[in-house]
Amino acid sequence: MKVRDVMRRDAAVCGPDNNLAAVAETMWKRDVGVVPVVDGRGRAVGMITDRDVCIAVGTRHRMAADIAVEEVMSTDLASVRPEEDLDDALEQMRRRKVRRLPVLETDGTLVGILSIDDLAATAVATPVDLSFQEVVLLLREMRTHGTPGAEPVQ
Repeated sequence: MKVRDVMRRDAAVCGPDNNLAAVAETMWKRDVGVVPVVDGRGRAVGMITDRDVCIAVGTRHRMAADIAVEEVMSTDLASVRPEEDLDDALEQMRRRKVRRLPVLETDGTLVGILSIDDLAATAVATPVDLSFQEVVLLLREMRTHGTPGAEPVQ
């Protein structure tokens, strides 16, 4: 099975000049925890997470509306292409310890987003193509990501 068969094509996006208040509102309305950041041509230039927004607002002593996305977005993108196999996407998530990957064309244009939730739903619906156990193992590996010194919850 290919990434294009599972990815969400209607990813919420923002620009680097958007502010964190606008991004937080988008996240709330779309019920997402990450928003790809795209330039004027639709090419992915970064990602911003709900955690990025919270940490920035909590540490910069400025209002969310006064902080630009480009100040806090991640620019070291882990990504996949629509024609890649799901196993390759799963391995990329494992290697980079991320739960979501932007799906990009060869020119960097964003065409969708692939999340661990999408993979889990696919594993349940079509276990021949992707095992649920593979997805669970990935989640176990990542459960302390982003929390230095954190102990896994048993």
